[in-house]
Amino acid sequence: MPDGYSAVTDVPTKHGVVPLVLLGPAGAFVVETVGWPGRFPSRDGKLMFEGDEAECLNQDLLRRALEIKKQLVRAASRSTSRRSSS
Repeated sequence: MPDGYSAVTDVPTKHGVVPLVLLGPAGAFVVETVGWPGRFPSRDGKLMFEGDEAECLNQDLLRRALEIKKQLVRAASRSTSRRSSS
């Protein structure tokens, strides 16, 4: 892994567990792993599964990613508060 990056695995959220979060200088990246057989082509910028838009997968991942963002903001806020009160 490149310098400056950390990997956090199995991060719990209100919407399920995120298998992998990568943290580094370029930001936070939520990595989802699923074991669905078949292909997931893209059509007009949308993820498809078996000919239909896979919107439920997108929404589920988005909810978990936003929860990770909230957790990171809270952690950064606590860290900043601790430093300023020292």
